[in-house]
Amino acid sequence: MRAAAFMVIEDTAALAPAEDEPRTDASLADIVLWYREFMAAPPRNLQECRPIPQTAASYMRNTTRLAKLAKIVTVRDLQSRAPSLTAKELKLTEPAYVSLMRAVGAGLFSTVFLSWLKDEKQVDIPNPLLANIPPVRQPEPFYAWGDAQLATLKQSARETLCKSEPNGYVLFLLCLGAALRRSEATFLRWEDITDVGVRVTWRSSRRVKSGTSARTIPLNPKLLEEIRSFKGDAKATDYVIPDGVIHNRPRTKYGAPQLRAERVCERLMIWLRENGIGVRNPMHHLRRLCGSRWEQEFGLRQASYWLGHADIIVTSRHYVGLRPEAVAGW
Repeated sequence: MRAAAFMVIEDTAALAPAEDEPRTDASLADIVLWYREFMAAPPRNLQECRPIPQTAASYMRNTTRLAKLAKIVTVRDLQSRAPSLTAKELKLTEPAYVSLMRAVGAGLFSTVFLSWLKDEKQVDIPNPLLANIPPVRQPEPFYAWGDAQLATLKQSARETLCKSEPNGYVLFLLCLGAALRRSEATFLRWEDITDVGVRVTWRSSRRVKSGTSARTIPLNPKLLEEIRSFKGDAKATDYVIPDGVIHNRPRTKYGAPQLRAERVCERLMIWLRENGIGVRNPMHHLRRLCGSRWEQEFGLRQASYWLGHADIIVTSRHYVGLRPEAVAGW
């Protein structure tokens, strides 16, 4: 199977090093196998950070994919071809190319793995895609809202949105109060709203973003009571947001997550833009506002867990807002 995936060369003697000398080349098939072994091995020290298993699996899949697209067998071949590897040559869209280069160049061929490879396997190779890794785009400054701004938004939602679009108001409460993603909120069922808070599972949201997205978010009793007041005669297995049917609109050849309650989401986003949230994705901005409040009150790690992030880096990069009311000094 490995030979079929990578077209492993028949004569591997050329890759064999002289005695007592580290190898300076290897097949990409071996690199993937060693990376799997690297992930299974315990960290050598406390500073050695490794990706979560889902991310590591993605790195290995992308390495296999790159080998097929570029018809490359060894690391040395990849290094020599790297300057000419473009999105056009690989027949990829620009976003897909960027994602592939980051997964393989910055992900699999990480400094930690290359160091482990040199120490454990006596394979001393450079990162062949170092020059191809696109720079990380810096996120735009995100300003956290103060108590007065949030109170005004909530009051306006209670007075206008609740009357004109009750389902949109419940969606508003779930996004701002529990920081749910759109898919998590629209696929939530009443049985997932417990006496403690909101429970997000694979079954409840149909498609959790990652293994860490399954979580329980404790809610303020007043907010919990307000959400439950909209249940009416609904059954435990009914969706909290009842309006809408499931859609599956492929955005790319790989498809897209299932969506539902699109009309409710669209009306909520229109209302949010009319009330001062003019960003590209107003619903997701509610989640960021909630996450920034959690970070201020409970700390970065707790906020990261409730947001369902794989690690605190994502939380600190996108959900820790600047505080315009803060004053520096003593």
